[in-house]
This record gives sequence, C-alpha cells and structure tokens, in this order.
Amino acid sequence: MSEQELVDIIKKEVEKYLSGNKSDENSKEKINFYGTDLILKQELEKKFIIEESANRVIVSEINIKNFVDLSLGTYSDEVGEKLLTYILSGKEIFIVEEGIEYRNYTDIPKKLLKKYEFYEKEILDYGIKIIKRVEVLENLKEKNRYFSGKLLDLKTLRKNYDENKKIIELSKETTITDLAKEFAETNGIKIIKR
Repeated sequence: MSEQELVDIIKKEVEKYLSGNKSDENSKEKINFYGTDLILKQELEKKFIIEESANRVIVSEINIKNFVDLSLGTYSDEVGEKLLTYILSGKEIFIVEEGIEYRNYTDIPKKLLKKYEFYEKEILDYGIKIIKRVEVLENLKEKNRYFSGKLLDLKTLRKNYDENKKIIELSKETTITDLAKEFAETNGIKIIKR
C-alpha cells in the first residue's frame, strides 16, 4: 500500500467520523427558548437545538404586564408581541411556572389573586402549558396532548388518543368519566390536570 493510499483511507475515515457527529447534531429536536434563565437554557442545549423557527417554545419568565396582555390576546411591547406571535403561529408554548412574576409574591390580596388566576386560566385555554422548571425536559421529551373541554369521556379520549402522546393534560374544570380513566390506565396514558 502506498503512502498516498494510506492518507486517502485515513482521510475517508476522518470524514466519516466528522459527518457522523453532524448527523447526531441534526437528529436533535429543535426548540425555541425565550427568556433569561441561562442555566435552564444550557441544560436544554444539551438535548435540543435552540432555534427561533422551532415549533415548540419555552418561556422561562414572563412579567405581569405581558402575562395579562397575553391572556387578553394583545401586546404592548416587543416581548408581548413575540409571545402573541407564537400563539398565532400555532407554536406549542411552555411557560415556566416559577418565571411567572405574580407567583413570586406571597401576600397578594385575594381579589387580585383571583384576577391573576382568571388570566392564567385564559392562557391555559389557548393551549399554553404552565410547567414547573424541573419538569421542562420531561415535558419536551413526552409528546403531550392538551384537552380543555368540559367532559373527557371514553369516546373523546379514543378520538384524541395518539400512541406517541402518552400524557394528556386537562384543564382543572374538565370532568373525566370512569371509562376514560380505565382506558387511560390500560393504555399507559398519564392524565394531568392543570
């Protein structure tokens, strides 16, 4: 074997190795991250590619003004506009619970707290998910389905059942029939009320 043949073989092996690493990078799912929680962002970058055009968005924090605006379907600044654009574009949005500004206050007057909880319900009705920070990775790995109707019966559950989506999130007002619960248990579907 000549020296040139040996160099060509080594070159091909190196190219294979390098292209293998690129395909690993390309096989990562793309998500969008919005916010200033750099630790969470770094954790997500280990498993996902952070890209603006992704269809799933993690919002690490949201102030009270943008939270209220979002619940009303409007915006008053660039951040609010971006968040509303995500909703209007049909993106799957996750808001980190600990990043919701009003939740950081402990002595909120009851009447004001009820108002914020109303706004939160509106946001949930848009299909946005509010999740704990420690549950972000779990929620991104699991393909969830959100159901906000008043009643989840067996017929509705079967109609919405997807083998790839093993978690169904329900609004707090949704009632689940016993047959639907049994079907979920039999098929390994986790039902979470939010």
